[in-house]
Amino acid sequence: MMMKNKRRMGVHEKQRPCKKVIRPTLDGTSSARSDSSREPSPGALSQLSEQIVSRLCRSVVSLASFHGDTKLGECTGICIETSCPDATSFLTSRLLIPLTWPTRKITENLTIEVHLPNGRTVTGWIEHPGRYVDFFIVNVKDLSVFDAAPVSLDCDMQFEPYRKVAAVWRNFSSGVLRARSGVDLASLSALTCETMLSTCQINKAGIGGPLVDFDGNFVGMNCSRTRMKKTPYVRREHILQFLGSHRMVSARAKEEIDDAEEPGIESEMKQLLCSIPGGVAKFFACTGVFIKCNACSATILTSASLVRVSGDANRIDDNLRIEVCLPNQFRVVGILNRYNLHYNVALVDIMGYWGPREIKISRHLVTSCKRVIAVGRLFTYHSIMAAKGKLLIGKRSKLDCKELCVSTCKITKAGIGGPLIDTGGNFLGMNFYHEEETPFLPRDVIHCLLLNLNKG
Repeated sequence: MMMKNKRRMGVHEKQRPCKKVIRPTLDGTSSARSDSSREPSPGALSQLSEQIVSRLCRSVVSLASFHGDTKLGECTGICIETSCPDATSFLTSRLLIPLTWPTRKITENLTIEVHLPNGRTVTGWIEHPGRYVDFFIVNVKDLSVFDAAPVSLDCDMQFEPYRKVAAVWRNFSSGVLRARSGVDLASLSALTCETMLSTCQINKAGIGGPLVDFDGNFVGMNCSRTRMKKTPYVRREHILQFLGSHRMVSARAKEEIDDAEEPGIESEMKQLLCSIPGGVAKFFACTGVFIKCNACSATILTSASLVRVSGDANRIDDNLRIEVCLPNQFRVVGILNRYNLHYNVALVDIMGYWGPREIKISRHLVTSCKRVIAVGRLFTYHSIMAAKGKLLIGKRSKLDCKELCVSTCKITKAGIGGPLIDTGGNFLGMNFYHEEETPFLPRDVIHCLLLNLNKG
């Protein structure tokens, strides 16, 4: 069976230099005052290290929206790093403002108060509120009076499923920091944009608060509360992708999800790339590239992971509906033309689309190349995302396919099926995903494979 790991790989989790502690019971709760030096009472907070609690006390705030003297909503927020100049940014829930409130009036008629951990109250604002769906970013000017501790949105961090986590929030009226522990129910195979669940139960004030693991790493933002014993949260990766697509990422994070900045590359790729989710329920989403264009149809090269049966790498799902998001943001139905599960390659046809540019797939071997770029397109935001790196000539991939080559480009699962190109825009291969590296099927193998598929 091809394209599987030769050995079971452990998921990497970056550890923070914090003291290890005893894990909590699933229903543990605790609270602490704004003063981070105060000893918290027994519960979830008390089972975190003192360093983690101190950092949370400096990063978790409470927010409320007002229309005149009328309070419309109340949520928790978490300090994050963004590219907004001369301002401190807080991530919070979209429910801070009622969904019935007209978006155009948010910046005109509403006041957003931010209660800081030191007891101070400041006024914040939301830029371009109409772009948000799951959360808001609230900015506050000049917080020199407050030593904020932004959480890391490190895109390379990976987490094990069913790890212990804590939902943290701060009450708007009292300023008390509270937490409840539980288990993260996220799946490693889930899409970045999917809302995940944890068993941490929160109250209404906990909406918008962070979900952290017991090493203090930010896992996601709690987005609502339910009557069930589970709490939905927005994943850290989804938040980071949104910030990147709107160029709101801080300088440090921007290095991690670098845009394709070579002259002409981004405009070239916009015409070549499409994003493909499999089915209405989005069982799998990946990137594809146009390889053949006729007067009224086009063929897209992508990964066969798009059509595989979940849990069975040797079968395709005949009932899947393939939807293609085109470069012009129109969505059309795709038809599976040919596929090869051995090499994890699929060809998808679309009809009635004129004007795409096709990529040229050379039969020549990929040799040395100083700089390469792995490119993908996000289905939700239609954004081109890219990561720079270099080829690792002679290195074998950890995936069980001897033809695969490896680059140092770091991609997310949305980049599966996307092209690896050089700085001149020349196609080098098609990317796959692995936690430790980025394998790609080189162009000469793809060229031979396409010839055989067309003969069949």
